[in-house]
Amino acid sequence: MELFHLFSLITSHFLQSNVTHLTVANCWDIRETLLFNEFTRNNLMFVKFHNLNITERNAHNFKAKFCSNNYLPQVGIILDFDCTESYNIIKLANLTPFCFSANYKWLIFSKFSVFDNFYNIFKDASLFVDTEINFLQFSNGMTYFNITETIKNYDVYNNGRTKGGKLNITLESIAVFNSDNQTIEIQKTNLTLQSKYKNRLLLNDLVLRMGTVIVSKEHLQSKETIIAYLESSNNTHVEPFSRLGYKYEKLLQDIFQYKIEIVVYDKWSTNGSAGGAFGAIVDGQDDLSGVLFTLYPGRMAKAHFVIQLGEFRSVFFFRTPRSEGLTNYVFLKPFSKLVWIAMLLTILITTILLYKIFKVERNIFSNFQFLPSYFTLLLNSVAVLCQQDSYFIPKTAGGRTVLLTIFIFSYILNQYYASVIISSLLSTPLKTNIKTLEQLADSKLDVGFEPIVYIYEFLKSNTSSVKYFTNKRVNLQNPNPKQFPDARKGISLIRQGDYAYHAEATTAVRLIEELFTPEEICDLNEVPLRGDFPASIPINQKSPFIEMRRQKYLLLLEIGLIDKHRKQWMKSRVRCFSKSNVGTVGMEYAEQLIMVLIIGIFASVLLLIIEVFINCFYKKYYPHAVPK
Repeated sequence: MELFHLFSLITSHFLQSNVTHLTVANCWDIRETLLFNEFTRNNLMFVKFHNLNITERNAHNFKAKFCSNNYLPQVGIILDFDCTESYNIIKLANLTPFCFSANYKWLIFSKFSVFDNFYNIFKDASLFVDTEINFLQFSNGMTYFNITETIKNYDVYNNGRTKGGKLNITLESIAVFNSDNQTIEIQKTNLTLQSKYKNRLLLNDLVLRMGTVIVSKEHLQSKETIIAYLESSNNTHVEPFSRLGYKYEKLLQDIFQYKIEIVVYDKWSTNGSAGGAFGAIVDGQDDLSGVLFTLYPGRMAKAHFVIQLGEFRSVFFFRTPRSEGLTNYVFLKPFSKLVWIAMLLTILITTILLYKIFKVERNIFSNFQFLPSYFTLLLNSVAVLCQQDSYFIPKTAGGRTVLLTIFIFSYILNQYYASVIISSLLSTPLKTNIKTLEQLADSKLDVGFEPIVYIYEFLKSNTSSVKYFTNKRVNLQNPNPKQFPDARKGISLIRQGDYAYHAEATTAVRLIEELFTPEEICDLNEVPLRGDFPASIPINQKSPFIEMRRQKYLLLLEIGLIDKHRKQWMKSRVRCFSKSNVGTVGMEYAEQLIMVLIIGIFASVLLLIIEVFINCFYKKYYPHAVPK
């Protein structure tokens, strides 16, 4: 009955894992094969048999047929360890890492006591923490009442043979069969109470290579200075992607307990998806990456990214140009052109009406000798419109009604005009109309760039907007050093005005919050050089650590540690507290009004000189025409 028990265990083992495609490498006879086929057929499982007794179906043929693709859905492989050719299959599978990856769920069984042989074969095998191998070992016993048969199920894996790991063989369960009444008892160990990767949580026997990017040469003096720099939390605007990536890796290291060997690179990549720290991950030179990379199709096709851990924004920052702030005819904006024209016509009509009224009153009242001129009444009408008093007051009811109507009209206009101006000063400051790279290229703003390694690659982009901007503003053949100030100096130039500075947003925002006042922050504008990209830590697509890292990253995200570090290091947007911001009208904003006042003063002095000259002329040549 041992075959019946074995086949029952095998089918239940794979069904519990939802594996329905099986490959059986055996040396059974036809009767045993038909019996197993009946078990699998009843459970809707698809099986391929590979008889190792047939010469043309040897171990080489098995390896070439079933261990050549790492992208198949999970397939179950059943190997009869008692077959002579089984040793060769294991040795050849050991030369192909795919065969012992998580894509293949192995179940190896033996009817004899061959535990030592099994251990000797697998102790140097290229197994990893994601390996799915179970070993079934038969043994017979006897109780007071009947003969028992047991099958021990061992979980077999290695944290990483090539990384210093040791072979782990742990008892998972024991199946006890009673030969008299054909009953079965499954005795499970604590291993079955937890998930696969929770049982394999500790990787303390591994030494993994982790790549990082450090551009600052002063931090590369020794291994101690590198670690101290990566672990520090001051100046978070300096190389945040490398230092934040290291923080994330330290969280996982605390969980898995592996050791890290740090490898430092001076660039992220050479062409976006090869070379540098990213190329080392793609090529398998590094096991881990301690730096965040932006996610775009070229990279996602070559490496695996688990979850979003940050954000990358490549942005031009600049203050609203003075020519577009409050000086942009803001004092005329409360009213449309039609309203202003209507106001001028109202003043002229009022002036004419008052003149006619005063002329009539002079004829009616004998004591009314003075008749104001049109110009004098025009000044009086303007004064009334500006909420001043009226020097001339008509004596008739109709004349006073006209004057009262003008007072009410001017009061309503002034209230509305003042409220619009005040609300504009208390609300969010006026923003510029420069929203695109093309508009920035055509503006009068000076431009500068943070001297980071990837900026030249960005400026060489084939997109039409970047090409247009580069052709107008940047000489890539002979770059001007003045266009590449360091971040602190560039942000200071933004504050002075009429200057647009490009920087990675995380770096710029920290300096802006340090150097700018709240009002100046609200005056900032942004124009992206490239779109916003999510950022994450890559890992090789064939890495055995992908799934266990994914699970722990989700745990860290759930308990808030990811957000805690992201908020500390990835501050990529400035915040304007517009409700608490009060705009001020400085000299630079009121310069047009002052110019009007100066022009008026000069015009009045000039007119006075002309009048004096005319008066002297009449006194000399026409003295009788000058009133005394």
